[in-house]
Amino acid sequence: MTESERIEQGRPIVSSRGGAIIKAKSLRASDTLSKVAAIFRLVAMQNEDSWPDDEAWTQLLPNDFVQFTQSHTDDAILSDENLCSWEGWLDALRIKDWEWFGSTCSNDELAIQIQLNNWPYNPGPLIYALWYAGASQIELNELE
Repeated sequence: MTESERIEQGRPIVSSRGGAIIKAKSLRASDTLSKVAAIFRLVAMQNEDSWPDDEAWTQLLPNDFVQFTQSHTDDAILSDENLCSWEGWLDALRIKDWEWFGSTCSNDELAIQIQLNNWPYNPGPLIYALWYAGASQIELNELE
């Protein structure tokens, strides 16, 4: 099963799988998870050989996410650790060393399990997307 299929089908978390789980709170956890899944489903459908350029990503990704991310000034990014630049977010995706493996959601909590393909790994783009989509109290727990 491909990563985009796992995202699309909402594959459940498998605790014995390993990797890491990112947990978060959200008043509308289902909506938050749907927004993040929509972003990463598009990312998962790309490959390194035909990776879109920055301009193409503005057409591929949801418009509200693109506008939100592109609206951050350098000063805002420096003063708020939750923010990142559009170019920085895209650059971090190019070396995405994890895959979405599963997810779960309840009334006000959600979790996404990632499969690690390399060490060290950078879950930053996923954490940023969660924050953008309305999540709070985001925590990363590595599984053994």
